[in-house]
Amino acid sequence: MSDEMSFEELMSLEGRLRRAEAVGGEQESLGRALRKVQTHVNAAPAVRSQRWGRRLSMFAIVGIPAVAAAAIVGIVLLNANPQRAFVPTPATTPSPAPWASPSAVAANSCRLPVSGGNIGLNGPNIRGAFVEYPSGTTTVDPASEMIPATDGSGHWHMKNRPALVGDAAVPSYDLAMHQWLPVQFPAISPDGTKYAWVDYSALLNQGPGAPVKQPIHVTDVASGVDHVIHSGDQFDGPTWDAAGAIYVVHHLAGTDSGQGLWRMDPVSGLATQVDSSQREWQYVDQNSAWAAGPRIDQSQGKGPSDSVVHLDLSSGATATWFSRPGKWVQVIGVDGQGRALVTVTEPNTRAGNQLWAVSGPSNATHLDPAGGSPSIQYDAAWADRGITWLKAEDTALDGPKAPSLYRLAADGTLTAVPTWLLYDQVTGGCH
Repeated sequence: MSDEMSFEELMSLEGRLRRAEAVGGEQESLGRALRKVQTHVNAAPAVRSQRWGRRLSMFAIVGIPAVAAAAIVGIVLLNANPQRAFVPTPATTPSPAPWASPSAVAANSCRLPVSGGNIGLNGPNIRGAFVEYPSGTTTVDPASEMIPATDGSGHWHMKNRPALVGDAAVPSYDLAMHQWLPVQFPAISPDGTKYAWVDYSALLNQGPGAPVKQPIHVTDVASGVDHVIHSGDQFDGPTWDAAGAIYVVHHLAGTDSGQGLWRMDPVSGLATQVDSSQREWQYVDQNSAWAAGPRIDQSQGKGPSDSVVHLDLSSGATATWFSRPGKWVQVIGVDGQGRALVTVTEPNTRAGNQLWAVSGPSNATHLDPAGGSPSIQYDAAWADRGITWLKAEDTALDGPKAPSLYRLAADGTLTAVPTWLLYDQVTGGCH
């Protein structure tokens, strides 16, 4: 990438990379490319609008954050002797997190936190905002301002709390602590008191052929005290479950290979392998995980998939839950009823985009939140007390654009929120 690239060219490339990531591509190369673009953006003059958002959204769990993203708790230390047999996750009845308390939300109106690299129009690296429902009124929050590291580590920290360091250039909102954090939202613990992040500095700075280590950190939000809980392997996209465990994907740098999905203890860093397959894990939620099925082009062993595989974290059982032969299929989240939300698009064209709610093998309901518009691309979803918030992007080149946010109620009622804000993620419940 030439140093002569303009800021606008960098942003255009970032957008293309992110869209490619969302439909399933070579995860490692995309991650490297995004970080390389980020390095150039960080070097751009501060007076420019820093419209950058690295969506490492859980890497392979919820998409390489995105496409990211995306196992941490266990019995055996990875550095010593990794345990590869399946260890069931105890079935749990999740208790509501602080931001999920019914009292935190007004019956007919609330504020929804969103974040993205395009939000910072009122100052350098201000990347968080609140969207009011149902009016769509948007308020940019100066407390979301982020500062990039200047040492080549790729780290970011919050301007108002420099001790809060993380791996994401787009922040998430922690309602329990009333604080923006420099990580993707799934990396925040259920009670909001801490968050996990990955140190990619070795990946960015080590020479060719050098062993890459990606330490996993856990940071206490109140004090800013940070601990490295694991430092011996290549894990991506930490995601907390309701029981307080973290799930990560193992991925070998520079390859499409890895050692599956792992669960790690957030205190000791002891890790247990949950699944040994080399699937692309796209989402982890409560007692389930979803991955891409076999690639459409088996000759390459990479690229988009046309099916979704479900893993029961309690039993270890896997099954194909959804398939559309020849189409591009991606899990973007889970709705308020616990169903996987799956997008289906035509290969190479992104036309005919559909959204499905999948609750079991061959048990899927077609949702139509955009009125059947083939130009709507669904990027992410956030479930909150039975309500699902859908982030959307209208890819039409001409004509008026559709709103970028939708509210899907438990009864299937879909309401467009009149906002056209360009953002990357919904970062928590509406309160």
